[in-house]
Amino acid sequence: MPLLVQAVRLSRSPPQIFDFCAYVLKHNLCDFVVRLTITKSAFHSESERNLFTAFRPPFDPDRSASFANALIPVLGKAKNLAHLAFDECIDLLLKCGPAVAEAICQRPPSISLELWGAEGHTLKRFESISGLTHVRLQTFPVHKYFGEAEEAAEAILKNSCKTLKTVSVGHAVPLSLRLDGPPAFSCSGVRHFSMHGSSVQIERVALMFPNLQSLECVRSLAFVIYKDSKYAIEAPPLLFYDCPPRNLWPLLRSFSGPKPLALNLSRNHSLRRLNFINHYAYSEASQFDELSETLANSDIRSISFDLDLWPASTPRLSEEDDAIREGYPTLLDSCFSSLSAFAKNLAYLSIQLAKSPNEIPASLKHLIRTAPMLASMQHLKYVELGVMTWFGPTPFYAFATYEVHTKPEEIVRAWAQAVPSLEYLELYVVFEGWEHTWWRIDANDRTFWSISREEGLDVKHRYDMEAWREE
Repeated sequence: MPLLVQAVRLSRSPPQIFDFCAYVLKHNLCDFVVRLTITKSAFHSESERNLFTAFRPPFDPDRSASFANALIPVLGKAKNLAHLAFDECIDLLLKCGPAVAEAICQRPPSISLELWGAEGHTLKRFESISGLTHVRLQTFPVHKYFGEAEEAAEAILKNSCKTLKTVSVGHAVPLSLRLDGPPAFSCSGVRHFSMHGSSVQIERVALMFPNLQSLECVRSLAFVIYKDSKYAIEAPPLLFYDCPPRNLWPLLRSFSGPKPLALNLSRNHSLRRLNFINHYAYSEASQFDELSETLANSDIRSISFDLDLWPASTPRLSEEDDAIREGYPTLLDSCFSSLSAFAKNLAYLSIQLAKSPNEIPASLKHLIRTAPMLASMQHLKYVELGVMTWFGPTPFYAFATYEVHTKPEEIVRAWAQAVPSLEYLELYVVFEGWEHTWWRIDANDRTFWSISREEGLDVKHRYDMEAWREE
């Protein structure tokens, strides 16, 4: 029976929350709850989660209070709770149940706390929490300034500065990173730090987090602003100051962020993993000279790209254009040339293509055509090929007037035969009739077969997140 409540995710409906709380209290099972995740969907019935209310569901103060009253005794008795996550629901929960925050601060989870989608005033209720190991804070940027959120992030991190190992703050950047002078504290034990795009000096990040192995400067989300008597969406640019020409992090091995900053870091750090958050737009192939220099400076084991094979200023391709373009060089040619020349020890490769469904047929053909360019890469074990993945998991085909004739097996076969070292291929094409699949390739006869999502994700994590670490 204890195994049933060891890892719990509440996401179905309000009765699920009440039933879970009543069950663990009645049977004295709170001590066995190790991982608890609560999502926004758990607070609303299926009828409320429709097209009109899913983004901004109605707020019921009585229901919020009843949720809080049910959870508080469970949180108070869950002395072995290690992981606690609230996904877009902590604001709703605290509107009429502020004691939930008090209960969490008094008995914080021993390993990780996630407050995803929390507003600044909500985060301030957690300023007294301490002893955290892994923390993830994320405010949705509905306004352009995050004073409360940044003050709260400052307090939360400062209280746990001696115990923290990983920190993800989203837009809630600790206030000390924006002020003049040295940061008010240092988190010397933190090995991974992630923040959304903002004008923060990288050197200041190094002062607060001096021993990073992994740094993420994630793409900033759009802001909702009020301008000229109306609301508008503003997407701020990626603003990261150039890092100084010296080694800021002796242990830094992984970087996810904008290409120029990756190049600067590579000149003075021994990077092994790169994930570029801004895509390579269609242009002259000379832009890959910068990539070649970055790779030449490093011993890259894992790399992720987003490429645009066609100019955005021209009409998207028709099916007839696909045949014309099939043999034409694309950014894939320049990209793969750089990889084969300067990334000899690469073990993991992720390529994302296509911003329009009309580009899918030609993108698939180019993926087949260019696979032999990586034949010389003796250590490449895992390749992820994504097409139209920016749109999300829902296939986009409502306006498509064409067919995709390429089959998944054709792509897997082409890569299995072209790259002798390849052991796994992940194929994610967001289009009707295509599933997100993982394939295992035999080392001898190059036959292949599909594997489970669980096995695929496990192997993906190994090559993307582990292969670059120090031995």
